[in-house]
Amino acid sequence: MKKVKVTALSVVLGCALLANSASAASSNWYNTTSPYEKDKWWKPYAGNLTALKDSTYPIVRANLNFYWSQTQKNEMMRYISYYPTFDVRDSSKAGYSGYYIWTDLPDPKYDYEDDNSDSKNDELEVVSRDQWSIQANTFYNVNTSWNVINTNVNPANVAYASYSIAPLFPGGDYNTGYGSAEYLGGAYYGGLFSPAATTSDQTTSQSEINNQTISTSKINEQYNGIKTKQDLENFKTAAHEKLKSLSFKKNSNDARAKYIITLKKPIGAERLSKFTEKTNVQEVIGRGYKDGKIITIEDKISEIAKYLEDSEIFSVEIQTSDSVPQGLSWKLENVK
Repeated sequence: MKKVKVTALSVVLGCALLANSASAASSNWYNTTSPYEKDKWWKPYAGNLTALKDSTYPIVRANLNFYWSQTQKNEMMRYISYYPTFDVRDSSKAGYSGYYIWTDLPDPKYDYEDDNSDSKNDELEVVSRDQWSIQANTFYNVNTSWNVINTNVNPANVAYASYSIAPLFPGGDYNTGYGSAEYLGGAYYGGLFSPAATTSDQTTSQSEINNQTISTSKINEQYNGIKTKQDLENFKTAAHEKLKSLSFKKNSNDARAKYIITLKKPIGAERLSKFTEKTNVQEVIGRGYKDGKIITIEDKISEIAKYLEDSEIFSVEIQTSDSVPQGLSWKLENVK
């Protein structure tokens, strides 16, 4: 029997609406034709973009699922200074404001961009900085969340694959290779139906939990600053102290929040089943495993805080107005 092991449980969305196909739109892409499969190796061999209205509407999710062929992996290793990059954009630059991006690609660097200086993020980007760990014929995910600002312009989520070059100076941005952007797919807001259910259990403190105006430079500084085991422990301790402080606040204790759990070590499929029952997790992603799916759940602060006592859990990161959970499985496995 094939054993599947999962190192991180990534809890990023609310109310399990990924299964609600009535509100979703999907498009597929293929890069299977010679010589483009090899020449455009950064555009995955096949994949899809799915966009949907969340039950916490007005929020839209746009998610990518894809894999590279062995031919593309070989080319990737020939151009080791070129880093695989994915970005999801609001083509209207006025209808959405992106506030969350997550991936199971190895060693990710995230970037939130406001291209027209209107205080709304119209592009969410991730760069994978460890091509060695990328596996051929293995599905990966890039997941994004967007606040709906103006539906009159019929905004669209449009996704691209490209390659990036390392910053020219410490702390600088990764630069997209000239002419490397390859279209993956898109979905207009007008093509998304209303979700079957909405939630209204918001409290007066919910604005403290939701991420609306987070500083992207701070996100990168926090996660990218993890270089050693001690850095990792410090990051985890700060995340846990934040969760504890919120759990003691009367007004925020019943607020619902997004969070990510990272396990201390891989667990087998049987143990995973028991763990997900215990945590009410509905879907799971195993980093680097084919056919993985993203967990879709949110919970009350008081319930999330209970996970801090679980002996199998390494860290619990909660989303607040000044931090976005990233998941620490890659750092846990690789920093020395």
